[in-house]
Amino acid sequence: MAYVHPQNGQNITKVKQLLEKTLKIPQHLRATPFIWGPYGIGKSEMIRQFAQEQCEKLTAQYISEGREDELFEITDKNGQSRMVAFDPVPVDIRLSLKDSGDIQGLPCFHVDKNGVKRTTWAVPECFPSDPKWKGIIFFDEFNLGQMNVINACYQVLAEFQLEAIKFNPEVLVVCAGNYTDIAPNAIELPQGINTRVNHIDMVADLDVWVDWAMSAGINPQIITFLKTAHSDKFYDYEALDKNTRELPNPRAWTRVSAFLDLPNYNPEQELVSDVGGIIGDHNALLLKSYIKDASRFQDPNEILRDGKDFKAESINGFYGCFINCVSKMAVMDDKNLDTAVMNLYKAVSKLTKRELKAFAARSLVNNNRIRSFIETEHTDIILNLAEQITL
Repeated sequence: MAYVHPQNGQNITKVKQLLEKTLKIPQHLRATPFIWGPYGIGKSEMIRQFAQEQCEKLTAQYISEGREDELFEITDKNGQSRMVAFDPVPVDIRLSLKDSGDIQGLPCFHVDKNGVKRTTWAVPECFPSDPKWKGIIFFDEFNLGQMNVINACYQVLAEFQLEAIKFNPEVLVVCAGNYTDIAPNAIELPQGINTRVNHIDMVADLDVWVDWAMSAGINPQIITFLKTAHSDKFYDYEALDKNTRELPNPRAWTRVSAFLDLPNYNPEQELVSDVGGIIGDHNALLLKSYIKDASRFQDPNEILRDGKDFKAESINGFYGCFINCVSKMAVMDDKNLDTAVMNLYKAVSKLTKRELKAFAARSLVNNNRIRSFIETEHTDIILNLAEQITL
């Protein structure tokens, strides 16, 4: 059975917006978001991004409103403690690896005040017990779990509690799963689950990924390859349909980027053998050829350092240079970044194609490092960029 691309699918940005709306709805009225999508599309990573963004946003909001008493303490992986309003790390529970006891807990005994021996449930360690805790409980690979494990999740989905623990009203429960037509071990969910969740089809969106990739340090050669020459390889649905071992997808391109970022890496000699097993030999050859010819792009230093204009407004010419500019700016110190921002802003302002101006403006506004700097040092520029996006 071929995978059918959903017509009403939503990209990462739209799914995040829906999660934020859901978090504002009273808990007893919520339909738990259930995110569907093929492999490697970024469902799990999107949840982690959303939790981190909510932590930064809500913590700053609570402090500004004098609500410090509603903050709670977390300890990061380095043993450092801090007070937050929302946990930046989701409680990530992969049902494909769990037994029902990992969700429901295990029975233990106690004697009540009348001397009667009773059975209670010891709550699994992964679930928070602090009544102030706010964050995301994320059931990943939901429909790859065994039926008894899925049944153990009913109470969390329907009542937002686990035996004696009632979760804070601002705890968000989210599920994710793969379509049964592409995941051979996935099961159809019972109606009892289907009618308790909000089904969200998530799709791969190259433009949204490009904005993220330029902020996340993805190798610019990967970004320009997909944006200018082979957008069809961003997520290769034909390979998905054929169930091939190698599947180009957003997660796979991130892995390929890691190879290109190795010190003294030689893509001419090493790329195909190193990443052919990730994206396929044919796609690795396409990327190798593209990188070999990348010297045709305008040197980003001509824009950022020397204050020159873009030489071309073609798809290849502009995007190839601009993406390299933003990638370099993301790692600059403040002194050099100030010059680069002003020079790039000047070059973007002289573009004649409106769609290129809008893309450039959106990319700069969506880059956390650059936006934060512009908002602090050049507030007039941020207003102008916002205007370019809406034109």
